[in-house]
This record gives sequence, structure tokens and C-alpha cells, in this order.
Amino acid sequence: MSMREVTGKLALGTVQFGLPYGIANQQGQVSVEEVGQILERAREAGVDTLDTAIAYGESERVLGEFDLSSFKVVTKLSAIPDACDDVPAGWNANWPSRLLGSGCSAFDACVVTPSGAAAGAAG
Repeated sequence: MSMREVTGKLALGTVQFGLPYGIANQQGQVSVEEVGQILERAREAGVDTLDTAIAYGESERVLGEFDLSSFKVVTKLSAIPDACDDVPAGWNANWPSRLLGSGCSAFDACVVTPSGAAAGAAG
């Protein structure tokens, strides 16, 4: 198996693009310039998927500053509150602002954290 076949099965996590995250992180949040370098290196190595989330601070906005056309972008939504009676409407209310804020025209996939409402009969 070639290195490109291996890296094509990996996703690049982007939490440090939006937050000073990590127990061993001594540098803080990655600069926008460094994000560009990381994305270019990932692209060259054959990594084709980016993992982001609304909980990753400014990550989606920072990613929106770059051409992501060669990447699949996977995002995550926060848990839907148990008191939410209309789960699809709650999700739909957030998508336009998420897309505009991220600079993306679309996300390739979305992971949803279940809560009582989403995991129950309505989910």
C-alpha cells in the first residue's frame, strides 16, 4: 500500500485552527498562515478530508479563508436540546449562518450528537 493510499484514509482534525487546544499544546492556536501551510502539506500528502465542528471556535471561519475544493469537509453539530420539538427545523435554522461563516458552499457530511429528542421516537 502506498503512502497516498494510507493518507487518503485519514482526516485532518482542525480544532487547533480555531482554539488553543490540547494538553501538550505549548504554542496555542495555529496562525492563519500556518493553517495555509498545513492544508497545503496535507493536500500534497493525499489527505482529502477535514474534520471540523461548531465547537472548534473559529475553525470553520478560518477554513473558509482557503480553497477547500480538494477536500471533503466534515462538521459536527452540538447536541439538540431535549426540549426541541422540531429537530429538523432546529438544524435548518443553523445551516445558512454556518455555511456563510465558514466560507464553504456546502459541508460533505455532518455528525450529529444525539440527545433525548434526537435519539428518541422523533430521531
